[in-house]
Formats: sequence, structure tokens, C-alpha cells
Amino acid sequence: MKIATIITGRNCEQYAAECIESILSQKHKPHEVFVWDDASEDGTADILAGYDVTVQRPATRSGALRGRYEFVHTTTADVVCFVGLDDSLPFTSLATINRHYEANPRLCMTWGSWRSATRAKFSGGQYSDNVWRHRSFRREIWKATAMNTFKTDMIRQVPKDKLMIGKDWFTNCTDLAYSFPCLEMLDKGQTACVEEVVYNYREDHPKNTLNTYGMFDKEQVKIVLRGMKPMETRYEALPSHAL
Repeated sequence: MKIATIITGRNCEQYAAECIESILSQKHKPHEVFVWDDASEDGTADILAGYDVTVQRPATRSGALRGRYEFVHTTTADVVCFVGLDDSLPFTSLATINRHYEANPRLCMTWGSWRSATRAKFSGGQYSDNVWRHRSFRREIWKATAMNTFKTDMIRQVPKDKLMIGKDWFTNCTDLAYSFPCLEMLDKGQTACVEEVVYNYREDHPKNTLNTYGMFDKEQVKIVLRGMKPMETRYEALPSHAL
């Protein structure tokens, strides 16, 4: 299974090396490593230059979602994983993800369990059968937490307007913005909650998205995302010759 990591961040000079090295040293080697350096103003660019990874750096800040969208439509991998440039992955993360996809040919999306300085482990768990029956993900407590992974040809079917408000990409809740429409395209058997810890979350980064934009912005974005019209189409795998 070819797995690409899509890394996004801004002003992460303190953490970028740890993040990149944790991915390049994975037990299951990544097929591609993409980094969206969102117009950083510190030394992030210099640190990234020392690694054999694909970097895009917009001239002005445009947010993580734009970077994810562009790399989702660039990669040649079977599966994409979303990682923050101020976070890192345990050594076996991609091997664990690979094992889940290999075990279930129908699998199109996973979310995982993570740890941080204040949590030994957090797992959102799987959505109930009732939620799946009513497709009510936008009205429920959020479960699809890091690490988010997606089958590439499935996530490409998410239209850009589900990731934007007007002409602007959503600033906060970028995991929800992509995951809501993906969940709405799938059924329960096409998803999995990975109980092994596959993500190290750095909640104390003073320049992370929440600390940059603030809780008010996050709550406003949540309101918009939860009020958006759900996806009406279900995912259908592309013929192999079209991949």
C-alpha cells in the first residue's frame, strides 16, 4: 500500500525537524512526503530545505485546507494521511495504517488514537449504528480525530466548496471540513477507528491554529460546518485503469 503524508503548518521551526524525521523514519516507509509551509515567517523554510520532501510555500497565508486539497490532487499514493508540522508520528504509525487497509479491501477512511503531553491516549471511537443510519455526523460529538487517513480516489470526490466559505478556505476545524463529507459518502464498513496510538499531538504550540485564530473563530467555523448541506452522493470506487 502506497501511503503519502500531507503535512501542513506555519511558523513551526521548533518542531519541523522532529515531525519530518518521525515520518521519514517510519517502519512502513511513506511513498511521498508533502509539506505545505503556509507562508512561515520564522526559520521553518531553512529547516525543511534539509530534507528530501516536496515543499510548497505560498507567498501569502492561505491555510492548511488549501495545502491539503492541492496535495490530495497531486499524490500518486493509494492513501493520504494528514499531519500537523508541529506534531509527529510514532515509529509504527504508517505500518498500523497499512495493516488496516490491507485487512479490509473496502476501507476508505480511518481516524485514530492520539497522545499528548496531557493525555496518555485519546480515542474518539466509532460512530453508532443510529448515526450511520441517519447520516447525522454533523450533529454529533466529533469522533474522527487524528490521525485522519483517506483513500485517495475517495477524498478527491469532495468538492472544493465543502472546504470553503465563499472564496476563503476554512481557517479552523480543517479535520472536520474534510471528514464530514467523506463520512457522508461512506458506510460504516468502509471506515475504522484505529485503537493503537498513531499520532503525537502537540497541544502547547503557541502558534497553532487554535492559538492563532482563537476559540471564537473555531466555534464560528464549527457552526458553519455543522450547518452545511450533507453530501448526497455515495462513494463509488473508480475503475483501476482510471486511477
